[in-house]
Amino acid sequence: VILNFLYHFSAQLHLSFAIWCLNVVVFVASLLLIIVQAIVFPRKVLEMMDHPKWGLYGSAFPMALSTIINGIIQFHEFGFWGKKSIDLAWILWWISSIFSIAIGLKIHFFMITRHKHILTTMSALWLFPSLPTLVASNLSGVLASSLASFDSPKSVIANMLGYFMFSLSMPLVFGCLTILFMRLLLYGAPSKESIMSCLVPLGPLGMGASALLNLGFSFEKIYKSGYETTILTSLQIELFSNVLKFGGLIFGFLLWSFGIFWVVIGALLIISSLKSGITFHMGCWALIFPIGVYTLAVFSLGNFTGFEVFYWLGAFFSAVLISLWLLVFLKTVLCCWTGRLLKSNVDLSNTIDLQDLSKLREELPRRGSV
Repeated sequence: VILNFLYHFSAQLHLSFAIWCLNVVVFVASLLLIIVQAIVFPRKVLEMMDHPKWGLYGSAFPMALSTIINGIIQFHEFGFWGKKSIDLAWILWWISSIFSIAIGLKIHFFMITRHKHILTTMSALWLFPSLPTLVASNLSGVLASSLASFDSPKSVIANMLGYFMFSLSMPLVFGCLTILFMRLLLYGAPSKESIMSCLVPLGPLGMGASALLNLGFSFEKIYKSGYETTILTSLQIELFSNVLKFGGLIFGFLLWSFGIFWVVIGALLIISSLKSGITFHMGCWALIFPIGVYTLAVFSLGNFTGFEVFYWLGAFFSAVLISLWLLVFLKTVLCCWTGRLLKSNVDLSNTIDLQDLSKLREELPRRGSV
């Protein structure tokens, strides 16, 4: 977000690089901890992967890897590394894309065959399995733009696979959003423990908008690089690039505009829950990624259109994002210092007890017959 901030400042590049390096350190440390936990407590890790709630967080791995790859590509554009860095990004992109597709399919398969669901417990976390492929799709557009100038065939592969992954995930996102909206209409706001997930829809909508914009404009770069194929003539490639460019801009803007609805509704639901008090927990980090991705979509729209309004909106969302990140980060450090967050209280049960279900139905607000 800082690197793509539309109002540039002197320390922007070096501050972004420092945060990216910290991101790499945290990713490697977290990956090592997960590996150690899998070796020491293999049964518990398997149970968590099969859990209907905690298993959804498995989609975070390819998304975290994508942020590192994105940093390699963008800092290469600023002359930090040579062509070898793009070769590394190309290899890591394949790993991220394969993991994104495999994890998304695996989690969706488990949700269908192993997990038990009721509408009252449905939340925006159902969107998580679709997020990795959307993130990888957006990364494909960024990589294709970087490759276009010196390796057009690889650039075309990245571009086409990006559209494939977008198509693999975006329809499922709209399906989940429909169910989520119906759940909110019938049963009201989620519990205090899940209220922060009301802003999660901003993630796929913002990332989908950025993906369409980057993929469309990357194909224009491929055309301008002089790419030739026996399937299409030069005129057809030019027409095709214009369709993808302006189509990506239009539909990307539509996805971003739909996100405004969830910004307002999610913010109002969270603010209304503050009156009854919200205990801090790790789920509060669910605020950061969606707002960050949505802010990047604003930056992309500002870069591709040049409209000043997107510069203002980008500055506003950036200020909100940084403020929330600092708040959640400080709260996390404080709770870790006191030891509250280090106590494992994860319920790994994978069934819905009938007595709990009947109690839940009795507590539901009466809104007429359904």
